[in-house]
Amino acid sequence: MTPPPQPRAGVRAALARPRCAGPTALRWPDTARARVRQVLKFYGLDGQSKWLNLLYETFFLFGFVFLAWVGLAFQRHVRR
Repeated sequence: MTPPPQPRAGVRAALARPRCAGPTALRWPDTARARVRQVLKFYGLDGQSKWLNLLYETFFLFGFVFLAWVGLAFQRHVRR
């Protein structure tokens, strides 16, 4: 039995699928995951909960829409 071929160096190696069967074949290669971690670490987001951040964004959106509605519905902006 021959060993599987080695991936080429460069961009194709970074984007190549892992050489294994099953659900683990759908995961990102380690190099792409490392790049994402570097970006998250640079902006100070490494280790934060993405679901908690989504909750904050949802509250902000609803609060912004509510305050915009209050400002447009109950404030007279036309002066003559």
